[in-house]
Amino acid sequence: MTKVRNAITKLTDENGEVLGNPRKIESIAVEYFSGLFTGSHNTNMVKVLQCVQPRVTPEMNDNICAPLTREEIQKALAQMHPHKAWVQMGIMHGSTKNTGT
Repeated sequence: MTKVRNAITKLTDENGEVLGNPRKIESIAVEYFSGLFTGSHNTNMVKVLQCVQPRVTPEMNDNICAPLTREEIQKALAQMHPHKAWVQMGIMHGSTKNTGT
């Protein structure tokens, strides 16, 4: 028995036309999801944001946005497991362990 895979073989466009061409299906999907995440609505964001209580103070934001110090980076690297993340970052583990800097 072969495994059945789910696939989209047809989509209906905004005009109600059912399309089965893979390129058309892709185009419909891209257009649909792009429309979900773009600001095409006449929303007054100022009014919306006035209803939202801020959770991050200006001081907290300044701290978050501040450049990292050498000490903060060294502390974070020292807390990493020796066999994780280093390869993904393109750094060999032995090149940074116990450097004394």
